[in-house]
Amino acid sequence: MTYSHALSLAASRRHASAMLCVLLACVLSVPGTSVRGQQLESYIQQKKSEKQEPNSFLSNDGTKQLDQLGTYYRKAFASQSGQRGFQFGGDLSNAGNTAGGAAKTPSLIALDGAVDPDAYRVGPMDAFDVSIWGDIPASFVAYVTSEGTMIVPTVGEIAVRDMTLRQAKAAVVAQIRRKYMKAEVSVTLLSFRVFTVHVTGVVAAPGSYEVTAIDRADRAIAIANSISPARDAEKRTAQPASGQERIVSYSAPPPEPEPLPSLRGATIFRGGEVLSVDLLRYYATGDLRFNPRLQDGDVLHVPPEALEGNSVGVYGGVRLPGSFEFHSGDSLSLLLRIAQGVKNTAILDSIQIARFSEDGVSWSLLTFDGTRVLDRSIDAALQPGDRVFVQERRRVRAGYTVTIKGEVQTAGSFPISEYGSTLTEVIARAGGFTPQASVAEVLILRKNPNLDLDPIRKVPDFERLEEQRLSDMDHEQRQYFAYEAAIRRNTVALDARRLFIDRDAAAEVTLRDGDEIIVPTSGNSVFVFGQVRNPGHVTYVAGMDDEYYIARAGGFAENAEDGDTRVIKAGSRDWVDPDDTRIIAGDAVFVPRENERDFAFYFTAARDFLTVAVSVVTIYLLMQQR
Repeated sequence: MTYSHALSLAASRRHASAMLCVLLACVLSVPGTSVRGQQLESYIQQKKSEKQEPNSFLSNDGTKQLDQLGTYYRKAFASQSGQRGFQFGGDLSNAGNTAGGAAKTPSLIALDGAVDPDAYRVGPMDAFDVSIWGDIPASFVAYVTSEGTMIVPTVGEIAVRDMTLRQAKAAVVAQIRRKYMKAEVSVTLLSFRVFTVHVTGVVAAPGSYEVTAIDRADRAIAIANSISPARDAEKRTAQPASGQERIVSYSAPPPEPEPLPSLRGATIFRGGEVLSVDLLRYYATGDLRFNPRLQDGDVLHVPPEALEGNSVGVYGGVRLPGSFEFHSGDSLSLLLRIAQGVKNTAILDSIQIARFSEDGVSWSLLTFDGTRVLDRSIDAALQPGDRVFVQERRRVRAGYTVTIKGEVQTAGSFPISEYGSTLTEVIARAGGFTPQASVAEVLILRKNPNLDLDPIRKVPDFERLEEQRLSDMDHEQRQYFAYEAAIRRNTVALDARRLFIDRDAAAEVTLRDGDEIIVPTSGNSVFVFGQVRNPGHVTYVAGMDDEYYIARAGGFAENAEDGDTRVIKAGSRDWVDPDDTRIIAGDAVFVPRENERDFAFYFTAARDFLTVAVSVVTIYLLMQQR
């Protein structure tokens, strides 16, 4: 090679290198390329900020510890509101002086028993049926006037104010017999009066309410706690619209809880008399003395619940453990009755009361024979702050069982050993699978035994909070975690195809008490869907591949991405490549849609390719110049 030719070749290489550099500069100057670094930085900052955002899938409502005893009695209290409908007054169209004792229709009010004539107090607007049988029989309705008197035609005005029902009836009969000495007289309470009582204190709407003469204190409190139409409309307005998600902000302080009404401290003021209302004791024992009837002008006051320094509790082997307000006269036997008795696992010979000193520093244990306490041969008075503990024996189950549902010869419950039995063993005891069983889709559901020990774990949001407390997930990861948690079921990992079809003993599963085995029905088909012309079930033919089932479904549609076909395995729902599996009945074949690309996508792809190509050529030319 001559010297001039070498110079010419070097100049050509320099010229080509310069042209490539210019071309590279043009490519990199395409709009959008210069801001890639800024976009990347912005994306990183966004990810960092998302880690600090609250998870919209989580709620803090489920972290409240439940008091079984308190919850039970508060539900009983709440159920009184609107429970009993009644019609004030009655159909008294036959009122007046009628012959032959015409019948009158009483008020339609649900009674809790016959009216006690020695306890019922007669008052204004009580209606009586007065019947006189003599030479000229007569029957009529007589009302108690607002002055407390009853007017009987041809007899006169009879005072019945502040009398019991028995006393009022005797007074009326006596006055009538003065006029009709030989007649037979009957006086019967026909309908109850309606009057007003005043409800104050911790209720939804304090004020005056109409009740009947047979209503008790809990009825008036329940009416006062009923949500008025205005409050109901306000409540509906405050609810999020349908489809919207309630987002909990953990930075905002929680609202102050509304005070709860006392179930034991309500008081009725009746003139100079004061009556105590103990609804908890009434609900627990049914003793009507603690839920007295109301009278005209009563003032019923409901204070807030006061547990701090004024509570007693019972725990361990009782049906309803928990704590509640202390009330004068509380005893150990009453406490066990309020807790709805003891469990059959309770150890009764050593029920203990833990009693703290006034300074709360020291405490003592008092032990009692629970059998004698329950039959009330002995008892113990309680003090505020006392805690009763009933020890329990270890739960001894009568038997361990599992349940099989679906396509087995004999479905139902089957006993297993305390330490578990294998799945194949239990299926064999059930007679094996039916011909219609989809063996590959066998599913085992297992309950979590820890839920009974710690009820708060039944709340999904609490479990998610616990699992995420040490995580460092960004927004997208948290959203995906919440998605997986929402569709998660308490299933047992099982490869049923490997266990029952391939007979691989290594896939065996040991069952536990309470497991539920589900054997679904097989359609003896393969489901083909996605971008095929006729999606649906195709009859299963052993040994055929995905192309066979796609062809039976009409073949690929126009927009099918035929190279990305996947088989969704029955049971595991695993997505696998058709070349890596053998299709069986119950599997599904999915043909995805070809991604639609716009001009920007192809332009970006061409630009990126050209950038890489120019870089490679430039490096090559630079190496050639060395």
